[in-house]
Amino acid sequence: MQNAPRHHAADLKADNDRFAPVRGIAAELSITPARPAPAWLLHHDEHAVPVSGSRTPARIEENLAAGRVELSQDVPDRLTAILGATQVEGGTLL
Repeated sequence: MQNAPRHHAADLKADNDRFAPVRGIAAELSITPARPAPAWLLHHDEHAVPVSGSRTPARIEENLAAGRVELSQDVPDRLTAILGATQVEGGTLL
């Protein structure tokens, strides 16, 4: 997995730069960068259940906290625009 093209230094830097706007929104909301995505999903459908991988209990708590994030009307639209315009560098994992 670590030899996948998307993990090469140039591709990884490009991908990290692309997600700076998401990190900016997280900073505006005073939440961790991991919370906007599940909060966005929950905002779109109250019956959705975001399932994310986690290696530690602290990360599970962080993921659960996304359900308590209150998004103003413009935030989901901004996230949709940001993520819709994003293309990951370095190909796919498959």
